[in-house]
Amino acid sequence: MSSKTKDKEEDKEEEKTQKPPYEVIIIGSGPSGLISAKILLEKGSIGRETVPCEIRDDKDDTLVATIPSSPQPVYEELRANFPKDLTSFLGYDFDVAVSMFPKASTLATYYQRFGKAHGVDKVARYRQRVVQCRKQETKISSSSNDKEETTELLWTVETIDTAQPPKKSKQIFTSRRLLVANGHFRKAFAPMIPGLQSFQGEMIHSSAFVSPINTKKYSWQDKTVLIVGGGISGSDIGRILAKRGNCAKVIVSVRTYHPQQYLLLDRLVHKYPVSLRPAIDRIDPETGEFHFVEIPTDNPHKYNTSSKTTERPDVIVFATGYRYYFPFFQPPNNDSDSSSTPAMPFVRADGFKMERLYNRILSIDDPTLGFIGIPNQNLSPAIVMEYQAQWFVHNAVLHPSTLPSKKAMLQEWESRANDPSQDALGMKCSIYCNQLVAQVPGLRGFWTQVVMDRLPLIMRTKWYRYKKTTSMTQQLWWPLLAVLGAILALAWKYLLVADSSSTTTLA
Repeated sequence: MSSKTKDKEEDKEEEKTQKPPYEVIIIGSGPSGLISAKILLEKGSIGRETVPCEIRDDKDDTLVATIPSSPQPVYEELRANFPKDLTSFLGYDFDVAVSMFPKASTLATYYQRFGKAHGVDKVARYRQRVVQCRKQETKISSSSNDKEETTELLWTVETIDTAQPPKKSKQIFTSRRLLVANGHFRKAFAPMIPGLQSFQGEMIHSSAFVSPINTKKYSWQDKTVLIVGGGISGSDIGRILAKRGNCAKVIVSVRTYHPQQYLLLDRLVHKYPVSLRPAIDRIDPETGEFHFVEIPTDNPHKYNTSSKTTERPDVIVFATGYRYYFPFFQPPNNDSDSSSTPAMPFVRADGFKMERLYNRILSIDDPTLGFIGIPNQNLSPAIVMEYQAQWFVHNAVLHPSTLPSKKAMLQEWESRANDPSQDALGMKCSIYCNQLVAQVPGLRGFWTQVVMDRLPLIMRTKWYRYKKTTSMTQQLWWPLLAVLGAILALAWKYLLVADSSSTTTLA
């Protein structure tokens, strides 16, 4: 008997009969997974039947063979781009001494402590790489009598424990519901630029960016660096290199010029020696020169290009974002019968947008499958994730019978299917959150939470920093605080009305 046949027989024997399933398996132990597990644990018996699995993708995740990227979207010197009190979860605040915009390492410490404080670490399975998720008929034994078996359509989740020897590392869990909370910064993306394969310089994705302070690992000195993409990460890396990289030149190329980019890039090019260029048209394979598209005649002032239309960089940094990536939903290569493995109708073919998700959370085709943390460009990612987790637990776990029909779910999704902003909420963030609030008893509206719970914490940090850096004479501005308090009180009344009048569908 071959080893492969023996392994398959062992797998079949292992999968033959399972113990009573979990109610929920959460894939991901980041912020969205932690807050989901915390809320489930608060629900008593349901919460004790929850297992968050940490996803670790150890496979090579390069875009092109020569473009290194990182499986974790945290480059050196990365900081939160929101005040810390908009990145924390309700009831578990940052220490007042923590910087207003904390480093990635500080955020990681916060989330670790959050998990321990709420008992998530006691049920979580860390160091697991999720390799397969499928829905299939499964035989399960009764909790009271192991000889009694029933058959149930369950999620089967196969993981590999990276801390165990290969032969003992495989584990299989079954669950009635699957909650995917592994984020959407997994599959790094780089555009296909004509002539890119002929480029002789270095190429990296922003996720693999090495800070200028780490000179032993990499040196940016005297190099011409072209950053492709003018979003948050592209602008931030441009600032870091212009300030401390000792580069010969820093160039940022942007395809489109959105209002958000204008705020970031306008400050960047006016404060630092950074050149702004339009999108790359092509790369000349003979000269190595990068040719840029013609500047739009209606907005020529936005690009400080002078008359130069070509550049010859030494390094390209692709700050061009990510694609949605769920490799554990794909059938294994050696599985000839993949009929039980679900297709992925919830991911658009190009990987840039999630589809067929009711309220941006629940799979319309299978309401036992949910996603947390998909919307991006939020006013507060933590608030959005917490509202989503509350909605999922209340509606999909505790009261699934109250979910609308598939037709109604489709209508909700179709109402925004052609939205050009895709999964970016932007200024629609508060409307979306209040729609979720309306379907979960006991939650306060978005602006009510921001004004009543978050803003006082932000002001507390501001006051703490102010006291540490100014003299007593300069601190005599309490009358201004009193005026500000009065304004906030009036704003709160207005926002309460805005929260209560939010619509139930998002255009």
